[in-house]
Amino acid sequence: MKYVWSECDERYGSDEFDSREEALAAAREEEPGATIWTGVVVKLKLADGFPRHVEYCFWDTLEEQFFEEVGECGELRPKPSEEAWEDLRRRLNEWADAHDLHPKFFRVDDIVRHEPESD
Repeated sequence: MKYVWSECDERYGSDEFDSREEALAAAREEEPGATIWTGVVVKLKLADGFPRHVEYCFWDTLEEQFFEEVGECGELRPKPSEEAWEDLRRRLNEWADAHDLHPKFFRVDDIVRHEPESD
């Protein structure tokens, strides 16, 4: 697990630390007297940005293309099951792994506010 810090709880730096304490110490050094937020880095995978409505739009787009090619018999049946969508997400992540296409940004969870230290 890696940690990051922020002085505004909106933008977190890209420097990652092995512990919350290390992140806080670095923040205190750079922003003395400031309120600091620390949190856990959550790396995102490409398929994390592939919500259900995108899956359905993807399927609808395929059907529209086939409809233009062959008419009404181009309707795709059966519709994909949840297992099929899960398989697609897994394969999409494998493809992104192979080509280094996962997001370079991250989400921050388990955020803790640290008040300025007293003198």
